[in-house]
Amino acid sequence: MLLGIKNGMVMQRNSENVADITVTSDTALTFVHYTGFCSGEAAILPLADGRYRLTGIPVGGPYELRTDNATFMDIYVGDLWILAGQSNMQGVGWFAPEDLTDPGEPDIRALYMEDEWGVARHPLHLMWKAKDKVHTQVLHSRPPEGELYQGVGPGITFAQTMKKLTGGVPQGLLCCAHGGASLTHWSEKIKEEGPDKSLYAAMQRRYKANGSHVRGMFWYQGCADAFDGTADTFEERMLSFIASFRNDFGLIPIIQVQLARVVHPMWPGLEENWIKIREIQRLLPQKVEGLYTIGSINKSLDDLIHLSRSAQLELGVQGAEAMYYALHGSQDYHFEAPPEFESVRVMENPLSQKVDIEVIFRNVYGGLKSDGRTSGFSLTHHPYKPDTDVAVNVCLKKNMAKIRTWISRQEMEGMYLYYGFGLDPYANITDARGRDIPCFGPIKLEMK
Repeated sequence: MLLGIKNGMVMQRNSENVADITVTSDTALTFVHYTGFCSGEAAILPLADGRYRLTGIPVGGPYELRTDNATFMDIYVGDLWILAGQSNMQGVGWFAPEDLTDPGEPDIRALYMEDEWGVARHPLHLMWKAKDKVHTQVLHSRPPEGELYQGVGPGITFAQTMKKLTGGVPQGLLCCAHGGASLTHWSEKIKEEGPDKSLYAAMQRRYKANGSHVRGMFWYQGCADAFDGTADTFEERMLSFIASFRNDFGLIPIIQVQLARVVHPMWPGLEENWIKIREIQRLLPQKVEGLYTIGSINKSLDDLIHLSRSAQLELGVQGAEAMYYALHGSQDYHFEAPPEFESVRVMENPLSQKVDIEVIFRNVYGGLKSDGRTSGFSLTHHPYKPDTDVAVNVCLKKNMAKIRTWISRQEMEGMYLYYGFGLDPYANITDARGRDIPCFGPIKLEMK
């Protein structure tokens, strides 16, 4: 048995632009030869416990690969990415006609849920076909009763953008997301129960079956945890998950998406939990090296909770740009890190004697902008509770939003500032690259 190579796969490259993966064999390996895009003999280096390092195959493909006792077809060498989280990473955007007819690009590939590699096309995640029973029996995935009309996620435009940014390097997607799953289902604490019980273990099994090396992870999770009312432990569980992930998958960058909107009848505690999880997601990059949060609050929906097709395609591009920055900094394309809240300053307007608030953001490309009336800021007297809107005007200049209010200094003391308060705010500020500024709050206001 040989574990770590699959027909049609994308092998992860190393810094020398050759394949560098780990395979396991129950018989000795001494020979690996490849033909196709280039031809030659790869290096096969023994490690321990039946494991080998396979390296030397140059970036590109397709290749035919022969070992001592097996042959593998349609192999590529490039970059491999994990797609994980819940439904907005799984992809529930409505199909456009071209999604169902587009043949895809041969060197942008996906490991589908049934554990077979193929050209990446929407939908990437058909959960009811999954090999790992956690998707079908624990999380109860079933085929749709009618025609499948949803299935667009951010993964394909993420891979297309990464291919473009890397000058044509082949791209591979390990499709691991599952809609409706909570962070509890992803917990590393149950990974020992195996891939039929644990999403973490299922992700890890697919990782090992495909060479045990990936370039990064694109992550979108948190909706179910807000509905479950578990926001108060979300940060602790995320930090534990990431620590275990980095131990098992390497010190790879993680791009996570901050929760977008939800148009939902009031659910007990949902609004407060939704706000808390957004704020945790905003602050996690300050606590975890190599993790970046991208906003999604200004993106459109296709139903009560799922991003639209156009929003998903845009999210994939923005996720790839953030990932490229995480790996390479601002070289080549002069990318910035995702926009972040930096500081707030409260002052008394000398003309009106009312309060003005200046909110400063960093990593803003080309200045802040909005379509139509700038909207999204609110102030409250109590955290997580809506209040009278006291912001009467917002002016954007470079990386600053200046809020004019109609309250006095005394009335402002102890209030809290938000951007994107609640479940379904209209918050429309982006930078010139179209990247949403992150939701934040509560930020307690103080006059200095």
